[in-house]
Amino acid sequence: MNKIIIALVFLGNALCAQEYLYPVGKIQDEGRTMVYLIHQRSPSHINLLIWNPVTYETSPGLLSTYTPASFTLLPDQSGFSFIDHGRVRIKNFNKRSPKAISFRYPIDDITKICWLSNETFYFSGRPGHRFGIFAANLQGDVIPLIHDTINDYLYPQRIGSELFCIKRTPQGTYSIITTHVSDINLTNRSSSLNEEEFHAAVLQMMYEDAEPVFAAPDLEDVFSDDTTALIFLTMVSEAEGFVIQHPRTIESDTHMIKFSYCHIIKNNNTWKNEQLFAFTLPAKFIRRGSDDLLYENILPLLPRVFGNDIFYAHCDDSDHCKTNLFSFDMTNHHSERRSLPISHELLDSASFSPLTVDPFVFYGGKISYAYDQPSGYGTTPTLWINERGILCAALPMINNALL
Repeated sequence: MNKIIIALVFLGNALCAQEYLYPVGKIQDEGRTMVYLIHQRSPSHINLLIWNPVTYETSPGLLSTYTPASFTLLPDQSGFSFIDHGRVRIKNFNKRSPKAISFRYPIDDITKICWLSNETFYFSGRPGHRFGIFAANLQGDVIPLIHDTINDYLYPQRIGSELFCIKRTPQGTYSIITTHVSDINLTNRSSSLNEEEFHAAVLQMMYEDAEPVFAAPDLEDVFSDDTTALIFLTMVSEAEGFVIQHPRTIESDTHMIKFSYCHIIKNNNTWKNEQLFAFTLPAKFIRRGSDDLLYENILPLLPRVFGNDIFYAHCDDSDHCKTNLFSFDMTNHHSERRSLPISHELLDSASFSPLTVDPFVFYGGKISYAYDQPSGYGTTPTLWINERGILCAALPMINNALL
């Protein structure tokens, strides 16, 4: 029987599809907070909008020819990166068009990059049959940080001088590992290779019997799991992080997928893993061919840590497939629903992808359309055209100052 895979690539192919609108980032522009929104018209394409939450007006963030998945601001907020059909692109605010990064050798299935500086970044990708962790710069120089031809290395997180990631073996077991990394200098380690050494390095990443060029790092186990899959590692310090667990096998006819959000922490040189809460998501959001498929797959549905609170999407109404937004208090270990009540007519509504704009938490979901501006921000994302012919948006929001 076919299985559902929590995708590492962005795919979509439904014909009659739901539309979504959700926030992915924010910037300060001349004293105003502007919010970046993803508008998904179909599972095969998304657009980026810039939204003013005061005037409700939007403007295009990119030309519609781009499909900007995995929006990430640069460290100095002078621009942002995104993944466009597998290719890394950088859009600086003072430049008209995005810049495409061309690597010195092909690396597939890149879904997110993490910035070290405005010039260098690291990511998980697949140069051959296996995923590894790599660092690169804007010139396309690439070096492997963790890679072999047997295991997959995913979801990297660099904190200080430590690089953490998830290791997946061919037997389907998962573990969190860490290794020490010094300052990453791509000029000295990649560009200085002559052509013979460079091709040898590429072969090392693709074939088991190739002569090694880059030495394999020493890897230390943080936490191992032989029964469930581990995804989306997030580290907040060298001694604390979060990771998501889900069943190793998910059948294609599954309607609901249960996840666990876990807290990993190091005390006295010993790592401990504690489940904080469980959450359930409809499989239709990530199943290929579904009318409800999200182009970015599970990324908009992931829990977000805001200070002492963890916001997460959870389907607490399996009969009607309503997905609501909840928060988990790290102090008292208590969860409560935070999304606003939605009309019973909207049986398959969805609320997800929270973003803080103090003192508010805006969130997205399935779109409703209006002929005129609604009163307030509403309970679902809404689009309309104002009297000046400008596309306007309202996102539901929570006022944290009142809670």
